[in-house]
Amino acid sequence: MRPLSNFDGMKCYSLEAFQNLIDQLPKNHNTIPIAHNEGLSSLILSKDRHYMITFDDGLAEQANNCLEFLIEKRILNIYFIPTQPYSDGLTLPVHLAHYLLSKEDPEELISIIKEKLEIIIDQSLIESSNNRYKYGSVSEKLFKYIVNYYLEDKKSNTLINYMVSELYGDTFSNKYSQSLYMKPKALCELSSKTLIGYHSHSHKDYSRMTNMQVDKDIQQSKKVFQNLNLDSIYHAYPYGTIDSCPLRLDDLLRNNGIKYAFSTIRDYAIKGTDHLRIPRYDANDFIFRSN
Repeated sequence: MRPLSNFDGMKCYSLEAFQNLIDQLPKNHNTIPIAHNEGLSSLILSKDRHYMITFDDGLAEQANNCLEFLIEKRILNIYFIPTQPYSDGLTLPVHLAHYLLSKEDPEELISIIKEKLEIIIDQSLIESSNNRYKYGSVSEKLFKYIVNYYLEDKKSNTLINYMVSELYGDTFSNKYSQSLYMKPKALCELSSKTLIGYHSHSHKDYSRMTNMQVDKDIQQSKKVFQNLNLDSIYHAYPYGTIDSCPLRLDDLLRNNGIKYAFSTIRDYAIKGTDHLRIPRYDANDFIFRSN
């Protein structure tokens, strides 16, 4: 999320389009005071239609460009933070993949994949990528699907790191991380103004991890937060599909102090909504619909 005057970097939609979307929302349901006075559950249980804005991935530009605007509008906003960059100083593979797509021809990236891994792109793979991703060209969706779902994590990370090193140099991941994510001080300041939550440590899909692996991942996130004197009862599942937030994790999340967990399943939260699978609409849906 950034102004049209500064559109360099990962693909995004403009700050102007986002602000226009917010201005179209009803003005009579200010959710910051409701949530602060009565808790997040009050928004879900209320007979009125409320809304909040959530941001995944802990990107610096999200808070820099949106926080004060949303506070002025009195709209509750939550920022979900993947914590591995605070431990190793590197850019997460999922964000390196986004950067590659913003700078390179997706068809060229697919050609590299086919050459390096001898993957056959058939109709089944194309259909799977179309089912998973709503936006982007065929090649864009294929690339994201292959690196995020089709390949096992280790092979995918090796492939992405190879592409990035060949195209931008061996130190790119570390350098890009310094500008992409919120600095620790900025994260602490953010927590004093609004809500923050966990977005895992490694940003791996929980459906591909054992309970023990997920527990370790969340513990790593909690440790990073604790080192910054932070804590949270909020969590957003990486990728957030119905498969990515399995029921088998409920007790594990509760044992780690998580009371509210957000998916990317498109729906409204209503009375009776599972607090460990709170649905969300993608802002892209509304921005593209209004343009």
